[in-house]
Amino acid sequence: MLSRRSLLAGLLGAVLAIPLGLAFGTAISAVIIQSVNTETVRLPLVFTPYTYTFAIIIVSAASALSALIVLRKLRQLDLIGALKAPE
Repeated sequence: MLSRRSLLAGLLGAVLAIPLGLAFGTAISAVIIQSVNTETVRLPLVFTPYTYTFAIIIVSAASALSALIVLRKLRQLDLIGALKAPE
């Protein structure tokens, strides 16, 4: 039960964070490129569907990996022993 809730919370967080991260990343990239562009140096700002797909895949994989690590640690945790431990 606890692992299902934590997995759903992590999934919800990732689903909400991905669009916000894409928008923020696009905006900050535009600001950086504008600040770097001078009369002698011009850098294009190019975003393709591959760029966004790659970012979504990396974030999803990192989120899933961290959720699996947390779930494994939760399963190893002795809850009764932790409650009986003196403060």
